[in-house]
Amino acid sequence: CIIHMRQGRPLIDGKDASVALRCIAAHDAVFDMSQKHPEAPAYQKASSYACYRFIDGVMHFRPAEVNILLRSIPEQPTRRRLFFTTTIACRRRLKKAWAATPLAKLFTLEDEWAMLQQRAQAVRLREAIKAR
Repeated sequence: CIIHMRQGRPLIDGKDASVALRCIAAHDAVFDMSQKHPEAPAYQKASSYACYRFIDGVMHFRPAEVNILLRSIPEQPTRRRLFFTTTIACRRRLKKAWAATPLAKLFTLEDEWAMLQQRAQAVRLREAIKAR
């Protein structure tokens, strides 16, 4: 592995580069890293973890993770859906329908602002019902 072969030396001569080996199934645990690999900021870690899970074909995301995906994949909902369905079609896993999962919002909302608007409308409706 390049991480172990280059011990004590920069990963790429003359450059400040580093890599980390993460395991998605272990909740993004770092298994190994090159020398002087910096700790990623919390949002960057959350964004990469959500994107890797999306590429892996995972369909169950918390609302905050869907919001991160909306910001991280700035494409039209139809293009996001096409990418996802094409990706999971290549897998040998059991093909599940995404329409009844939290991931469906990623394929219907344009961006994170549409999700915010949807949440605001739900709060306004809830408050109006309470007021009656």
